[in-house]
Amino acid sequence: TGRWDLHAHVDGYTRLDLSAEPGTTLAVVGPNGAGKTTLLRALLGLTPRAHARLRLGGQDVTALPPHRRRVAWVPQDGALLPHLTALDNTAYGLRAQGVPRAEARRAAADWLDRLGVGHLSHRRPAELSGGQAGRVALARA
Repeated sequence: TGRWDLHAHVDGYTRLDLSAEPGTTLAVVGPNGAGKTTLLRALLGLTPRAHARLRLGGQDVTALPPHRRRVAWVPQDGALLPHLTALDNTAYGLRAQGVPRAEARRAAADWLDRLGVGHLSHRRPAELSGGQAGRVALARA
């Protein structure tokens, strides 16, 4: 029934306005660190620190809790362990299978490099963009 309009403004980021037919699947794409995940988390109401003003379908949803926004999101963090670095998250499965620490870390570093996030091996998941976390999760898999 009509179009579904999204008007989003997140302080520090570009204003976003778009319209989509009901039931449409949308993808947000861009380079690492561009704010894609921040925008989606603000849209969902999961980033309280984001100073966002949101209107969905003509309704101001800024103050609505996540479960009342009628928006779905498939996260890409791959359930990384928050207390481990990207390198340690990637090596975790090998270590659990009894692979010696040095060997597991070498293999993990190789996979992180192959996926273009080797330079982020020292970061914890909270310090990664959504796309970076997705590649770390892929390296771990």
